[in-house]
Amino acid sequence: MAPLWRFDVSSPSTASWTVNKVFIGGATRPITSAPGAARDPNTGKIWIFFGTGRYITAEDQADMTTQSYYGIEVGPLGADGVDLTRSSLQERQIHVVDAATGRRAFEPGQTGIDAGKQGWFIDLDQPAGVGERVITAPLIFDNILIFSSIVPPNQSTVNSCDAGGTGYINALDAFSGTGLQTPFFETEAPTLTDGSGNELPIGSLPITAGMPTAPILVGNQLVVGDSSGGTPFAAPVNAPGGSSTRRVSWRELVDTQ
Repeated sequence: MAPLWRFDVSSPSTASWTVNKVFIGGATRPITSAPGAARDPNTGKIWIFFGTGRYITAEDQADMTTQSYYGIEVGPLGADGVDLTRSSLQERQIHVVDAATGRRAFEPGQTGIDAGKQGWFIDLDQPAGVGERVITAPLIFDNILIFSSIVPPNQSTVNSCDAGGTGYINALDAFSGTGLQTPFFETEAPTLTDGSGNELPIGSLPITAGMPTAPILVGNQLVVGDSSGGTPFAAPVNAPGGSSTRRVSWRELVDTQ
């Protein structure tokens, strides 16, 4: 069992503290990384974001169970939602995978989730059978959810001096679980075309040097390290500026004493 727990310790009396299960993911989808949280600016509701998967023991390396990523709505005060399961959430998908580059696109962008649903989930099953999983916390920037996923190396690589493995850096709309409306990654070809001829912004960039670390934003560069120990990977991005905080002025304080 791999539930997501909520602890309410706001009361000064320990007798009034409470604990409950927000989400029950199942024994084959363990949650081993810290979740992220953000408030939807359109609804005022708090969301929790997390992925599943484990990479701790030798047995984990060979585990090819399909893992998932989740966005769960927990209300204006973060207190809604108890014992939610996958059936409580709207399923989203990796919509396109480019065979030549490995880049991926999520479902065409939408503005929210269906009535009666308390979030969304995406199975990390494209490509299938590679053991993709999430073991690091996400980054939320405006409405953009950014997270790294890893694909562990095969056993022959594990037993060598090479750390091995690959992975992805992913970006999608946090509050719908679909692709972004405009390209986030500034690549030479920032979109992929689906079977209906729709141009979809790239949602996943493959990292082939090693398994990527948690992402950070440095200006307009999305940066991740990887298990190779080499130079960090930096991808230029169209970072939104609507609600970001930046220095707008400065003044010098002179110490006269």
